[in-house]
Amino acid sequence: MKMKIGAVALALVAIVLGYDHGPSYYFEVETLANHTLYQPLESALGSKLKLPIVVWGNGGCAPGMSENKIPGFPLMNIHSRSPIPRVAHDPNSPASNQNPGALTAAIDWVYANAGKGQWKHIDASRIGVWGTSCGGLESYTAGVDDSRVGHIGIFNSGQLNETASKAVAGAVRKPIFYLLGGPDDVAYPNGERDYTNLPSNTPAWKANHALGHSAAFDAPNGGIPAIVGTHIMKWLLRGDVTARKWFTSEAPKKIGITDITYQNLDRVKVTPNQKH
Repeated sequence: MKMKIGAVALALVAIVLGYDHGPSYYFEVETLANHTLYQPLESALGSKLKLPIVVWGNGGCAPGMSENKIPGFPLMNIHSRSPIPRVAHDPNSPASNQNPGALTAAIDWVYANAGKGQWKHIDASRIGVWGTSCGGLESYTAGVDDSRVGHIGIFNSGQLNETASKAVAGAVRKPIFYLLGGPDDVAYPNGERDYTNLPSNTPAWKANHALGHSAAFDAPNGGIPAIVGTHIMKWLLRGDVTARKWFTSEAPKKIGITDITYQNLDRVKVTPNQKH
């Protein structure tokens, strides 16, 4: 295991281990090439707390971004709540460079290692696949038909045309969350269209902020995306049923979220995870 704190890392995907508090760090493992794992420091010190997983696809869909320039997710904030395998991408790369297989490889690794040796604290029964921009497209592909994935998170992303939207978003049957950046977000019309093409019985939540395609991620501690991600994690991955109220209340508006719509959230069933 290669441990890194504040260093440069090259990666394709990230795995985040979910937790509720405390310091965290990121590292690489030889058995999962081109991926970076994030987890609470307490887990490395022997905590018995079982942690769920977020598999994250970064923006750009091409490997090679350094840790301090990753434009896509407040991993150091979120993974203090859940482990994350991340694939880091170059934001200037086209969507044609998608590699959803890298996210699936992370899920395969989780299933092969969870509950064993130094990975006894990983809970493979609770996996979400999230991504931003091109990484969001990868998340769709990796998550929509994989029964091991419990939900999908789409940040500033959406299918590139109507045909793809109907084929992909139209096939989503598991809970899905969209956070878009309003009309100034290049992916805004795509994500909006995807939401309208979801099956009528799919649990879903969609909202916007006014910060465009990527600026929200530049805020301290990951800003609005980190707050939304934390609530998704508490509800879907930690099994805190009370966290659902945040999505249907006025609370998101207090952090700059607007244009909130949702459907069938009452159909989402969760089981409380082990508590610290």
